[in-house]
Amino acid sequence: MRKNNLLALLLAAGLGAAACTSEMTAEKIRVEIPSTGVLKPGAAFEVVVAPFWLEKEVKEFDLNKDLAEYLLEEFKARYPGPVAAKPVAWTGAEMADRPEAWAKAALGPAGALVLTGKAAFSREARKALLAAEKRKFDDPFEPEKRWAERLNFELKIEVLLLKAETGEIVARNAFEDNLNYENTRQTPAFAFHDLLDRIKPRLLRFLFGSARVQERILLLKSKEFS
Repeated sequence: MRKNNLLALLLAAGLGAAACTSEMTAEKIRVEIPSTGVLKPGAAFEVVVAPFWLEKEVKEFDLNKDLAEYLLEEFKARYPGPVAAKPVAWTGAEMADRPEAWAKAALGPAGALVLTGKAAFSREARKALLAAEKRKFDDPFEPEKRWAERLNFELKIEVLLLKAETGEIVARNAFEDNLNYENTRQTPAFAFHDLLDRIKPRLLRFLFGSARVQERILLLKSKEFS
């Protein structure tokens, strides 16, 4: 008899606990996750934009001049400290990893950073074999084919941030992109700026950081019921 009473009590307790539980619901939300770039928020030391080492000279326009103007404009819009462009004579691609050469160049005062790097810009005419749309009386087994020409441009940039006083590399990162144009008369200067605009978000994120929007699951506890 006692055994039956004990089982009844346990069963009643279990049912009561189940009746008083609460439900959990999941809600998907979007949150901004900040990331810090190599230039910390509030930094105001001088930044010197120096010429880049060019893998191959570009005849149609002054790549270094256009790149320096582009970087200066972006810095002045986002950076609170002084920014200037100064010349430097590269002795070769290996100079990027020679701190003594940059220290000797004396591009800025103690605490200043030098923004420089390496760049490669190229174009290539490519041909693709395209199948044209069949006309009413075309042979169904031999579709008309023609060659289409595309102009491909590619830009590669390795960005270096150096201490002006010692030439020590503070940070470096590489970026690249390419574009195809149906217009075979597209000018290299126009394509160069198109490619810079495509690289720009990644470059600015590297330098200044950004807030990325990410999805998260939020668990919500609904009201209790019994």
